[in-house]
Amino acid sequence: MDDLELERLVIAASVPGHERVTHTRHSLLRRVGSTLFRVGVHLVYVVSSVLGDDVISRGVRRAVLTLAGVSMDSEAMLLGGTYLSKPSNLTLGFHTTINRDCYLDLEAPITFGDYSGSGHGSTFITTIHDIVPAMNLGVGRTAEPITIEERAWIGANVTILPGVTVGHDAIVAAGTVVVRDVPANSLVAGVPGRIVKHNVRHWLDEIVREREEETIREHDFEEHFDPNWQASGARSWDPFSRW
Repeated sequence: MDDLELERLVIAASVPGHERVTHTRHSLLRRVGSTLFRVGVHLVYVVSSVLGDDVISRGVRRAVLTLAGVSMDSEAMLLGGTYLSKPSNLTLGFHTTINRDCYLDLEAPITFGDYSGSGHGSTFITTIHDIVPAMNLGVGRTAEPITIEERAWIGANVTILPGVTVGHDAIVAAGTVVVRDVPANSLVAGVPGRIVKHNVRHWLDEIVREREEETIREHDFEEHFDPNWQASGARSWDPFSRW
């Protein structure tokens, strides 16, 4: 018997019997409660994954997630296959979209702002472990929240580490590992993530404006050159009418 085992025996012998029984009972109750909680989390995952993406299934999934504790706007959408380790720590804003097969480690809160979202297969980690032997991973564990601000978009297969805030209107490219805060209105890519573009909102607005102008040009072309087109009940436009 080594000194450590002897010390444990001495401590155990010095604790009154009724206190040892009470401690054992409380420990057993904690284990039972933890097991039931994990079973509930797994059931939420299974039900959410089995449901499809039609209107009825989305409504049922939203009801199940809300019952599990997710703070979810009525216009938010979370698709199947996404695992939530502690649903009560998740907040989804207006028109938030979480695509399939994401993993959300919710030991600390994760918040998605309005119009934000994540592509499929992304991982959000809030837990930090001290560097300890594998058998003691529960020792020295802390958690830091993750915040995805308004209109920010997380690409597919992204990994976001504890304590990160992704600023509004920012974009995180597919496959990026985010280890620090992402400034608002920027594009981040790479491992680890680095800023590759600033003023993303202006860039996106230019793309949208170009597409709108292209759509208008296509509509004008159809209006003037499609013989079957009629505007507000008038006769079809004749390309030779000006002559």
